[in-house]
Amino acid sequence: MSVTAITSVPQYKEITGGVTPVAVFFSSERVQSCKPIAQLLEDRTKGFSSQFYKVDIDAQDKIAKEAGIGIRDVPTIAIYRYNQKLGECTGPDPQNVDRAITSVTSS
Repeated sequence: MSVTAITSVPQYKEITGGVTPVAVFFSSERVQSCKPIAQLLEDRTKGFSSQFYKVDIDAQDKIAKEAGIGIRDVPTIAIYRYNQKLGECTGPDPQNVDRAITSVTSS
């Protein structure tokens, strides 16, 4: 499994509330720098269990507003466990993808 889309606030809360750390990629179709990072994340997470998720902040604005995420810029990859943000990487740096993969697979 690769990156799974989150499409509702309850789904977001369930996914980020678990015991297993998860990475959530926040992006926007309107921001060009999100596209190569999205593709890189898809490519590098093939074969991993369901620990990698994505939220399009334009299409799923309720998640961004109601969940109190605090995402200030995209692309952002945030790591969650027990509904707590453990960390985040912001910007179009490909190393952010590697950091996110390491964060969720080494725990």
